[in-house]
Amino acid sequence: MHESMRKPTYFMLIFLWMFTLVGIHSVPLETHEAFVLETARNMSESGDWIIPEFNGDLRLQKPPLNYWATILVSWLDWRHADIEIWHGRLVSMLGAMLMVLLTAQTSTKFFGAETGIFSALLLMSMQGFIHISNNARPDFFYSALGIMQLFFFADAWKANDRSWAQWAYSILGWASAGFATLAKGPQLPVMFLLGMLLFLFSSGERKRIRFILKPLPGMVLFILIVLPWWIALNQKLNMLNVDISDSQMSGSLLMQLAGWRDLLSFYYVRSLLVLALPAVLIIPMVIPRLKMVVKEKDGFSGLMVLSAVTILLLFSFGGQYRKHYILSLLPILAIFLARMLTFQPLADLNCKSQHRIIFVVLIVCGLILCLVLLFIKGLFSAAIILFFGAAFLTWHRKNEFKPFLTEVNPGSHDILWLQMMAILLIIGFDNAFPLKSDRAEDEKMAEFINDRIRPNDLLVEWESSTPVMPFLTRRNIPRFDQLDLFKAYVLENAENSGVLAILPYSELSRIQQNFELKRLYLRVPFSRVLINAKAGPLRF
Repeated sequence: MHESMRKPTYFMLIFLWMFTLVGIHSVPLETHEAFVLETARNMSESGDWIIPEFNGDLRLQKPPLNYWATILVSWLDWRHADIEIWHGRLVSMLGAMLMVLLTAQTSTKFFGAETGIFSALLLMSMQGFIHISNNARPDFFYSALGIMQLFFFADAWKANDRSWAQWAYSILGWASAGFATLAKGPQLPVMFLLGMLLFLFSSGERKRIRFILKPLPGMVLFILIVLPWWIALNQKLNMLNVDISDSQMSGSLLMQLAGWRDLLSFYYVRSLLVLALPAVLIIPMVIPRLKMVVKEKDGFSGLMVLSAVTILLLFSFGGQYRKHYILSLLPILAIFLARMLTFQPLADLNCKSQHRIIFVVLIVCGLILCLVLLFIKGLFSAAIILFFGAAFLTWHRKNEFKPFLTEVNPGSHDILWLQMMAILLIIGFDNAFPLKSDRAEDEKMAEFINDRIRPNDLLVEWESSTPVMPFLTRRNIPRFDQLDLFKAYVLENAENSGVLAILPYSELSRIQQNFELKRLYLRVPFSRVLINAKAGPLRF
């Protein structure tokens, strides 16, 4: 029986997770975040908790749980009356914390406390974990609920048949599957359930299925969680004469299949390795241990492998390739890497090797560079927090992590310190270098509009789509791509209202041939321009 992880270890993991909150305000808003935030805002204002809407149109791409959670966070924030960016991001970040704690607890239960702490730290040191958890889109929350389902089913498999513990774990697994379905859809819960069934059949434990999965009460609970909203949605859509059959929410994306060229690209394998950087850099160090780990043939590893392979294969055959679909595989990969690290004492990976010195120098230089960049960009609070965090963790390294570990071997201290420094390093660079630099320009344009637009002015887009604008300007923004309709709209409203239009810079000359206009704002790098179409008489 493996020794349990001590409570201070979990507190340390939460402490490390809190550093990810550094970017909750500083990282510029991204398009898919705007869909969640603006839809949640519309839902809160209208009081309609059933039908999601965005910018005046129905949004039938995702179920509503992520919107509900964002509204709940907003309600708990007494300082702001409206939905803020960090409200949606906190939902994802709480999902990330849940994923870390579940990874630590589950790997501890099956492999011991040392593997638990290593797996949790490896997970948090993956750039995909840091970057995507700092995003309001529903994928991280969804993945956390999916991995919770898998780990609870694994606990039910480990428990004694017909025991109360097994019953509770199974029911919790089904509840997790139900809430995951409400967060984004049934794809991930179905894949994890299929992986569990494949494992039980291949391991000769098919007779235990009814004890482990509790199919009848589990399905009843799943239906009770999901079906009421689905029925209410369809009733409202029928009243509006809206057909949901072709929407993403009805599984239209599943109708698309990948071609052979897509399959041979091994997109998801490559994406998994990229998402797991820099944690996967330890693979060359632990590869010699792989043979020993495979020989052990523990059932939990078999379950994780089958679940991961099932997800990789099914998503690979699907026609939609998105790296965030496989976020739920990051905890599985972290556990495998941690298991290979801790399979035997780490003396052979220790301390005085040239490789270790190189890693330490790279980490220290990276942290210094990161702090300098944060100061240059004016993110002083982030730089100060990360500096004192690095100092605190280094101090605890000198204390050999005694408050945090139950099992320590001679080679663990430096690797643990490197992992924690890597976490801070990735957090810092994620704040200093958002993946899309034009996000900040969208926010600047929205701030310009909010400072100058009058209550009765109208804001539209021509041949342009900037999904962040409805949320940042707190108004619906009609979009036009037909000149006659745009002319009619301006003629109808120009007498009583100013008409401000956002359009691509390349369209400016075309619009000038039809309107007497005034250019108000030019967005770097000249991809968007804001005009006032009421400045002077209109030429038609």
